Amino acid sequence: MHPYPAVPPPRWNTDPDVAARTAGTLGAVSIALGLGACLAAGAFGIAAPHGVTVFFAFSLVFIGCSGLALLISGTGALGARSHIRARRPWTPQAAKVRTLVLGMWLCTVVGDALGCLIIAAVLGASEYSTPLPVAIAVGTIVVALATTTCGGLVSFKLRRRLPRA
Repeated sequence: MHPYPAVPPPRWNTDPDVAARTAGTLGAVSIALGLGACLAAGAFGIAAPHGVTVFFAFSLVFIGCSGLALLISGTGALGARSHIRARRPWTPQAAKVRTLVLGMWLCTVVGDALGCLIIAAVLGASEYSTPLPVAIAVGTIVVALATTTCGGLVSFKLRRRLPRA
């Protein structure tokens, strides 16, 4: 017989107040950055010179979709915060927020990767169209990195703080 009793594996911190505070903060940051990414994609599209290849617009669509994924992720996080603050029982339906933030992070990774690849192709294809200014290309890549990082942070932290069903 084993000298120590069987102890269940330690769970992550699921204190309701800490989980609600984390979900609220990360949800607000995610929504703000998602709106900023959508606005930045529109601003980069307006600031691009006339004659830039149409593929640059496709890259902005992908980066704008990553901003939309952050908006959805932040809305789910704020919904989880409201659920916790109302002291409602944590049900399997409420635990779907964990899956939502993971899925939205994967959407930001795919959207930003495609957007950055298209921008790299647009920068190399300047002989047939007006060259894309480097400042716009770098700004778009920075927005893509910011959305991917924020999506990963929200997914990682909320999946650790929110309890399973």
